[in-house]
Amino acid sequence: MKNYILRFTDNILNKIQKIRKNLQKSILKTNTVCYNILTQKKTGVTCMYNVLDVCRYIVNYSNEKDYGISNLKLQKILYFVQAFFLFNSKNQQPCFHERIEAWDFGPVVREAYNEYKQFGSCNIPPIKSYTINTLGSWNQQIVNYTDDVISTEDKTIINQVLDAFKEHTANDLVEITHNQDPWLKAYRPYMNNEITNDSIREFFGNEGQ
Repeated sequence: MKNYILRFTDNILNKIQKIRKNLQKSILKTNTVCYNILTQKKTGVTCMYNVLDVCRYIVNYSNEKDYGISNLKLQKILYFVQAFFLFNSKNQQPCFHERIEAWDFGPVVREAYNEYKQFGSCNIPPIKSYTINTLGSWNQQIVNYTDDVISTEDKTIINQVLDAFKEHTANDLVEITHNQDPWLKAYRPYMNNEITNDSIREFFGNEGQ
């Protein structure tokens, strides 16, 4: 089993390096334009994305390509997306600002997990609209989904991550992350410690050398 996991992890790391090289050749990262979540209008301010905007794009792309994505797999994909952005953005800027935590089943973004936990182990269906709280928990607004929240350059990065892991199950990705330093060094039972961006940079930077 240990040898299988090592071979499996090496295969994933080779895919990661291939994608990184392709992105470095094809993408010149520009400043990201923020959107007001209530109006979906550009604000012209450079920022990271809200993780739920990233999730919606990932879910819809996965459904469009017929990959299927459960909440468990989504959490691991977010981890790898964050890793790619830390290496391929102009200033090594993260994709999203929410923290990644070391849970029993690998890296998890709490806000994303809570948003989609209702689906259990099933695949998350396409997202056409979603509800947000505007002035407190009793004031909700339905927002129609639009994928222009994510820039074209950033979609390219996210798409390549999803394409790379399309054939791997959620459990496959759990095994992979359980054998990588960012989770190993952060994980303590019942603690949900943060997997920092620095630890992700250090691990994938060393793997690329």
